[in-house]
Amino acid sequence: MALAVLLGGCWSHAYPQRERFLAPADLDPAAARRAELFVDMNGTFYPDGWRSYADRGKLKAGSLLDEALGKPGLDALIAREEARQLADIEAFARDKKRIFVLIHGFNSEIDDSEPPFDTIEAQLDLGPDDGVIRFNWDGLTGKLLGAGKIWFRATATSQLAGSRGLRRVLARIKGKQVYLISHSRGASVILSALGNPVYHRDFIARAREVAARWHGDYSALLTPPPLPDGGNRIHALMLAPAIGRIDFCDQGQQAAIVDRQPCGKLRDLGPQLASLRYTVNRGDPVLDKFIGLSGKLNPTDFGLKPEVGEAVRDEGRYCGMLGYGFREPEPFHAFRRYVRHEAFLAMLYDEDILKPGVFHPFRMVPPPGWRPCPGR
Repeated sequence: MALAVLLGGCWSHAYPQRERFLAPADLDPAAARRAELFVDMNGTFYPDGWRSYADRGKLKAGSLLDEALGKPGLDALIAREEARQLADIEAFARDKKRIFVLIHGFNSEIDDSEPPFDTIEAQLDLGPDDGVIRFNWDGLTGKLLGAGKIWFRATATSQLAGSRGLRRVLARIKGKQVYLISHSRGASVILSALGNPVYHRDFIARAREVAARWHGDYSALLTPPPLPDGGNRIHALMLAPAIGRIDFCDQGQQAAIVDRQPCGKLRDLGPQLASLRYTVNRGDPVLDKFIGLSGKLNPTDFGLKPEVGEAVRDEGRYCGMLGYGFREPEPFHAFRRYVRHEAFLAMLYDEDILKPGVFHPFRMVPPPGWRPCPGR
């Protein structure tokens, strides 16, 4: 009976709850400080009015560009809306000094991510000239066995959400302090936005086959142009990062990875990266894949084992990289618990973005050999 229940697990795509994005501030007072975006599994922005092309709030094809193959006019709407939303993001950020981008993990719906997003905002020292972008992506959702099934899809989905989605958002922000705050596989969204990742061998052929059917030229789907230097200082804060050393690999290592060879070179994350802080919790059951497989099946050991991050840091490729270890292993992975943990509050304090009056238990002392990033 237990096996029958387990095998009955199912999965599905995650979808936006709202119909429109980036409402003008005169129509929505919250829009003066907060913007919200949602990209699908390919990093395509959901357009205003997307539900008119959906069936009961879901796309039959699973992605916008696949859906457009059988629905005339949808591809043109997608192109118009992406251009409009990116222009709106540029206008939204123009008069801000600091931009905070909140990114959830895999197996997450809007109802799962909004409470932790609210908690983060409540703990930030937000002023009238700060802006918050809630960046939602299709990290899929699943129950029972379905939760395990979506992991392999979500690894690639997170990469495209970063390289095609978040990267285009960051390209419209110039001369700001930018704070990217992620949970779980959202760490991959950040890294993929900053530099092209390596992909799983099976995903490459499948992605090219699918993209060949879409309207327009998507030959650079897996190799989009690099993030331009907009003169920002980008700070990455990763909670329970469900990534491994391979997620830092240079795309030039793609052939070696396909041949199951080790990654010999880490990629450049660009001159705008000012710091990279992350939690380390040896008790996180999801990062441990429950049975000690954190280093296998698309590794998740970066946020589990301190030695993984220390090895990456010691290669000297990145400055400002610092792990925040839990005092004791704690058996949870939930976003809502990580955002209230003392390690996250210490991160916010060290970045000087913690709201005054919020208790912070400690300040992290960088280890020997740690080097800060130079200012701009």
